[in-house]
Amino acid sequence: LMVSYADLLSYDRAQRSKALDLYDQALRLDPANPRALTGKAQLLAWTGHSDEALVLYDRVLAANPDNAAALLGKAQILNWRGRYSQAGDLLQHARNSGSEDPRVSAELARAQLGLQHYSAAERIASGLPAQSDYNDVRGAAARATGWWAESGVAFRRTVIEVHAGGDLRMAPAAAVAVGAHRRRRRRDRRLSAPAA
Repeated sequence: LMVSYADLLSYDRAQRSKALDLYDQALRLDPANPRALTGKAQLLAWTGHSDEALVLYDRVLAANPDNAAALLGKAQILNWRGRYSQAGDLLQHARNSGSEDPRVSAELARAQLGLQHYSAAERIASGLPAQSDYNDVRGAAARATGWWAESGVAFRRTVIEVHAGGDLRMAPAAAVAVGAHRRRRRRDRRLSAPAA
């Protein structure tokens, strides 16, 4: 009950010191309590003490390598630090261990975005629940796949083509370029063909 109350207080900036005291009390009673360790670690990370948080997450993972809360918390810190590959490995481990927490998938999508694996990020983000909590991840993945190629360098443009009957359609610039190349080749073949 003490840990649940500390979890609740940790969301209120004005109550975070009280939450930290409650986590410490719970850890004095049971130093290996994984909920108290992960809750305290999350609070420490939120308040800018990510090195201390990583130590606590590692303590939990040493006792239980499949603890989804510790895997997620550590991965969030690694993502913040730009260590996307390590974060992705932890998050994939959490998913493989049976975690269905959408926060794990959202953080994995962020790691994929950091690695510039935009298609993978969009695929993961598209499976997130339709809650506003995940709009930032879905939006970032959609922008990345719509604007940048997988390499992260080539800019994708969209053009409007006019089809038979005046129907307007959006088409990727690459498809338009291929079509134009084919039309030029056909025209050149007709011009260079011997007259019959």
